[in-house]
Amino acid sequence: MTAITPSDVVAIESELTSSVPPVVARARELLRQEFEVWNSHDPDRVLAKVTDDILWEDPSMPEGRLRGKQAVREWLESIWRASPDMTFEPVGEPLISADGSRPQ
Repeated sequence: MTAITPSDVVAIESELTSSVPPVVARARELLRQEFEVWNSHDPDRVLAKVTDDILWEDPSMPEGRLRGKQAVREWLESIWRASPDMTFEPVGEPLISADGSRPQ
């Protein structure tokens, strides 16, 4: 049996990466960045991605919606206080369709 060397691993990773369409690689990277922001538990990082007049709708909240960054900030802080170990991670691959159709 032949051992796999670090250079073998690099070659395999390079081959796998090169066969991924650029749009899929970009989608993976965007998702990685989004999960990193949410998992930071830093409301400033999350709120940097939304407009000042954000309307946040979530049926799990008592009134179902929040308006404005300050309201969302307070909700995020309360969620992270209640669940300090909460994290998000991707499940499966991003769904991408070049022609805009959705799988049935």
